[in-house]
Amino acid sequence: MAVILVDYDCVLGDFDRHFIDRWVQKHPEKPYVRLEDRVSFYIVEDYPKEQYSLVKEVYHSEGFYSSMPPVEGSLDAVKYLAKGHKVFICTCPSTSSKYCVPEKYGWVERHLGKEWKKRMIFTNDKTLVIGDYLIDDKPVVHGEEEPVWEHILYTRPWNQHLNSKKRLTWKDYKEVLNL
Repeated sequence: MAVILVDYDCVLGDFDRHFIDRWVQKHPEKPYVRLEDRVSFYIVEDYPKEQYSLVKEVYHSEGFYSSMPPVEGSLDAVKYLAKGHKVFICTCPSTSSKYCVPEKYGWVERHLGKEWKKRMIFTNDKTLVIGDYLIDDKPVVHGEEEPVWEHILYTRPWNQHLNSKKRLTWKDYKEVLNL
């Protein structure tokens, strides 16, 4: 039985699609960066510097994390994985947003059930968490320790150009994880 750590933003919750929807609502007069045109892990870096505060305003706003739609297939996939493995949601809290942590808890309870709240790990250093696999869209996960888990890159537009030993989406996760 493997311990599988699954990131929240862009892996379980569709941060990007939600960001674009919110951006268009708040700033209809300003162009947005299309998902397929993203090149940076950090969304703010895909926008001009003069718009950084507007970008952060969108994902720091109340209700942003709680109303995020799930990534297609993510909920069924983690439920399937949890039938034969220990699955935990391992996510970095946005320390500059007072809504991030409580809203992520609420999202998980609403979409996966109350018992999944006990499976949440909030940390700014995922290398300190023990597991067999970390499924994360972040291209490189650095921290204080050498990770004991194998990093499996969740494919997103900004990381497609990177060579990775393993990568997956919720369409091919069973094959990649040899399930």
